[in-house]
Amino acid sequence: MKVLGIDEAGRGALVGPLVIGGFMTEENKIEKLKELGVKDSKELTPVKRETLSKWLKNNGEYKIIHITPKEIDMKNKVGVNLNRLEIDKMIQIINELKPDKVIIDCPSHNEAKIKALFQAKVECEVVCECKADAKYPIVGAGSIIAKHERDESIRKLEQRLGTIIGAGYPSDERTISFARKALSNVEWLEHVRRTWDTYARLKNEKEQRSLNDF
Repeated sequence: MKVLGIDEAGRGALVGPLVIGGFMTEENKIEKLKELGVKDSKELTPVKRETLSKWLKNNGEYKIIHITPKEIDMKNKVGVNLNRLEIDKMIQIINELKPDKVIIDCPSHNEAKIKALFQAKVECEVVCECKADAKYPIVGAGSIIAKHERDESIRKLEQRLGTIIGAGYPSDERTISFARKALSNVEWLEHVRRTWDTYARLKNEKEQRSLNDF
């Protein structure tokens, strides 16, 4: 029986993509994941995530989807929230990889409702639980692939733009510094989620400073 685990990275980020990662293998091979130390990516070092991500990609089927800030903002403006967007992309992964069973790190606390949304769109058994990345190694595998992919995308973006972005989250002062500068840089601004409250606050602060200067 083929089992697929799905998780995301970058849900709460201000800068950079939201990345959905799915990893699938035979059920009898999941024990090997435990032996290798596959678990919630947040509990692993960047080096360990990189090592495990490479191993997973060579020893199973996987799918990665990047959701850009532009797409997140566009969907928000037409009433499609982040939960719905994540669900749609996860369904895409499920229907492409065609597992017998999928275990999903639930994007909402209403597990029953979210499971029903999935079950109506896919033809396999669905397990949908909060904190599934910490409970199931197969979901931890999806978590590792997604997290490593997002980290790599941020590093590549830093190289391309020639500036420091940091982790991409509002709690990182380097990210806030980048977002402030992006308010005056069209190229940089496309990598910032402009429907986020943090962006609105930074934009308002800039406007207030301009008024005070005037």
